[in-house]
Order: sequence, then C-alpha cells, then structure tokens
Amino acid sequence: MQFQAGFAAEEMIVYIQRKNSVSDQWSKVDELEADDDHELQSFRLSAVADDAATAVKIVFDETTDFYGRVIIYQLQVWGREIGE
Repeated sequence: MQFQAGFAAEEMIVYIQRKNSVSDQWSKVDELEADDDHELQSFRLSAVADDAATAVKIVFDETTDFYGRVIIYQLQVWGREIGE
C-alpha cells in the first residue's frame, strides 16, 4: 500500500469474509499501523495464512490528516487462489 504523505492511515483494521461463512459476516483478522510517508509499505496479515477469504475490508481507524482524509496511490492484495 502506498499513501500520499500527510494523508495516510495511522491505524487500520482488516476484516475478511470467509468462503464457507453461513452469512455475510466480517471477521476481524488484524490491526495494523502504517507510516506517514510516501514509501510503499507491506503488511502481512497474521490470521489469514491458510483460511480462504472471498473479500477483504480495510477500515482506516485513525489518519494523519486533521479531517480524516486518506489518499492511496497504490494498493495490492496478494494471495493464492484455492481450487474448488
């Protein structure tokens, strides 16, 4: 993930929806802290290693901007596709 410096997230909460979930529930998997700079940052999610997820949601809990704005230049989500 790459932010614009000054408009970055300080704290993020990551949720996933699991493939075999009974409902459309979101499960919290990690709380992350980001740096307020323009460099590309990588975050490894601790609880998703062997769990199949169909969706990812990132909530920016705290930001460096006074008004709560976040500007993302680049976002990549890496994983592996699991066959049915």
